[in-house]
Amino acid sequence: MKQLIRAFLILLTITQFLFAGTAGKITGKVTDASTGEPLIGVNVIVPSTGQGGATDLDGRYMILNVPPGEYDINCTMIGYTRQVIKGIRVMVDLTTTQNIEMSVSIIEGDVVTVTADRSMIQADITHAQANISAAELEALPVESFQGAV
Repeated sequence: MKQLIRAFLILLTITQFLFAGTAGKITGKVTDASTGEPLIGVNVIVPSTGQGGATDLDGRYMILNVPPGEYDINCTMIGYTRQVIKGIRVMVDLTTTQNIEMSVSIIEGDVVTVTADRSMIQADITHAQANISAAELEALPVESFQGAV
């Protein structure tokens, strides 16, 4: 009986090591620095592992199965400055909490000028039609509206 109990305890101890975790988790909340409002859809990425996630409706993010070590995380969102948090330590079977505040930035771009052009063929018209602008009407050799028609 003692050998059976001893074998059971050894087996139980060995199985505990088999189910031990090998990764940690990074979680936190991303907010606007000026208002404190949660930001939705912020991309939170650990570049060295290629893992990441996006914030939910409450501004919370969670990155699972991060190997233990020290990492940097990048937070990006259109209209906000890019945040880089350095030196986040992840430990086995523990959750590392890192809250982030992002500040608004101005997006500057080149001026794009679009010129509208009227197409000569309209696919939704089933009859013949002629369009004449005021400048074209003045250039015609007619004296009245009936003459143009």
